Formats: sequence, C-alpha cells, structure tokens
Amino acid sequence: MAGLLLTVPDLVALDLPALVRSAGYPGTKSVPAISYLLSLLALKLTGTRRVSHVDDLLGDPAAGLFAGLGVLPKKTALADYSYRLAHDQQRALLAALDAKMIAAGLATSSQAIFDLDFHAVMH
Repeated sequence: MAGLLLTVPDLVALDLPALVRSAGYPGTKSVPAISYLLSLLALKLTGTRRVSHVDDLLGDPAAGLFAGLGVLPKKTALADYSYRLAHDQQRALLAALDAKMIAAGLATSSQAIFDLDFHAVMH
C-alpha cells in the first residue's frame, strides 16, 4: 500500500488539512479530523469497498503513515466517525476541494467532480 504515499504531494498542494478545518470536521484527542479523513481516503484509494474491511490495511505501516497515525483506526471507529459527519460538512469540503483542484491544475472544471461518500452505508 505504499502507493498511497504517491498521492501525498497532491494532497499537500490542495492543503487538505485547511479544507478539513474549514469544513468543520470533528476530531478526537487521539485521532485528529485530518487523520480520520485520510484513513477513509486510504480505503477509497485502495479500492476497499467497505469500512468493515479496514482490517486488511491495519497491519500495513504505509496506510498508517498516510493517515499520520501508527495504524488506521478500526472499523467501529471509522463507521462511527462517518456517521458523525453532517451533509453540510461534506458539501463544504467537496466544494472547497473542487475549487482547490482547479486552482492547483489537478483538474479542469469539468473534471473536478470528486465524490467522497464517506458514510458507512454498506456497513
């Protein structure tokens, strides 16, 4: 899963931590909001279909490093977190992400339709 680390330069160019803060994503003392988001993004980027399948990545140090943690949070923590996110927070993050992707030259306006459905519906 070291391929996840190839996305880091683009995430830095997008200033993802600032986008997460401005969208009002919640965090905890042990897992900041950006780490939760990167954990869920790691699942998306690796094609992991369900949050409940995060166990496949728990032993991979690259996945934990990608999220800024020692290991990814377990499935219960990720599922609980995804249910805590409000629609307005999702919309704010996606709108800001689209604008940043266009400004950074990572996508054109017709390509900057990026779906990050982090709700654990399938779980």
